[in-house]
Amino acid sequence: MMICPTIALHLMPGVRFCSHPDFVGPASLSTIVKCEMSPEQTWRGGARIGLMNATWPFAQLKLTPAELVLQVVLLGTYVFKPDQVTKVEPYGFIPFAGRGVRIHHRVAGYPKKIVFWHICFDPQPIVDKIRESGYGT
Repeated sequence: MMICPTIALHLMPGVRFCSHPDFVGPASLSTIVKCEMSPEQTWRGGARIGLMNATWPFAQLKLTPAELVLQVVLLGTYVFKPDQVTKVEPYGFIPFAGRGVRIHHRVAGYPKKIVFWHICFDPQPIVDKIRESGYGT
């Protein structure tokens, strides 16, 4: 059960002003106004692909219901379907400088070590969001 954190206004019974699928509240399919929440999420950061490293802001991690995409300038684009990701986990130990998300996968031809670096104290919320979307579960 979830109340939309961006828009949860109800002007009349039976009308919902949020199209987020997990929103709980009165709804009328004919009167739904889309809220700010989106099934897609994007983070900017850096990446480690095998032995190569790209610093911030040269990588972007994009999460959609259909795929997890890591785009890294000069190092390529890595696309994962949910069943190709075996595990996602927080990675690194230096807050703000060396923290990220490691993507364990089973894609032939991709380097074994793929890490998305993000400037944050704790990458666990990113890991949780990816897992909630069906990757690495």
